[in-house]
Amino acid sequence: MRLGDATRAADAAIWRRSDLGAYDGGLRRVPPVLAVEVAGADGGDSEEALRKKAKWYLSVGTSVVWVLFPERREVLVISSENQARFSGDETIPAHPALPELSPQASELFIQISSRG
Repeated sequence: MRLGDATRAADAAIWRRSDLGAYDGGLRRVPPVLAVEVAGADGGDSEEALRKKAKWYLSVGTSVVWVLFPERREVLVISSENQARFSGDETIPAHPALPELSPQASELFIQISSRG
């Protein structure tokens, strides 16, 4: 996506179709409602670096950012209003911008939990 004067690629993102309009190729220039960043294994981005990314997303109009820490099976939810951590069977509360999205934190790690 190209927002402000920067080009970024979230690990995952959700946009409202009505905000996007017709796709004409190239990078999206509308902020997503939700941006997701995933901490990498073996010295990937530090929590501080991921918090900086989250701050940038919020500064360009993203409503909420989820930062996933696979090794800890933990989700850090950051919005302009607050931030909170969730793990295990805790339910991530729906954000007003995404009123029907409220998974259990553990659901976001199903793929890595099933690896043998």
